[in-house]
Amino acid sequence: MRATWPIVPRVTTPATDHFGKIYASIFADICHRRTEALGQLAREIEQMEGVSAMWPTGDYAALGLPAPADHSQVADVMFEAAPGYSSGDADAAEDEHGAPKYLGTHGQRPVYADNAAFFLAPGAGIARGRGIEQIRSRDVAPTVARVLGLALGAVEGNVVEEALG
Repeated sequence: MRATWPIVPRVTTPATDHFGKIYASIFADICHRRTEALGQLAREIEQMEGVSAMWPTGDYAALGLPAPADHSQVADVMFEAAPGYSSGDADAAEDEHGAPKYLGTHGQRPVYADNAAFFLAPGAGIARGRGIEQIRSRDVAPTVARVLGLALGAVEGNVVEEALG
């Protein structure tokens, strides 16, 4: 599914022109029908095997995400893969549904206990033989920057102090 579907009106007559008003009305109708069709399609996809959730653009702010109008890589609707599934670009026939082919994929919020990544940090400035129960992805860059003596400025993550030696 394409991230955004721009519909650009090709109205060249002034808005006061009779045909300009007709074109504007047709354009508004197309936009309304597109929104309805997208909503219906999203609700159908949400019911498919392997899909655990769906969010329309109206829910993005609560997730801390920008709207499609504010970022070119944000889709008009988002889906979450159910545990044991992943999303991808290729249609693989019988392999389309089922266990993921890769050990790390995108497509799920971090609310599932088994949806965590492995993190290993060897080298100078890192504590040797120390295990850390859990870290957030956003904490990796500030931690690496500290070890390298770089200043990142204002970032969302924090330095994982217990990883440093």
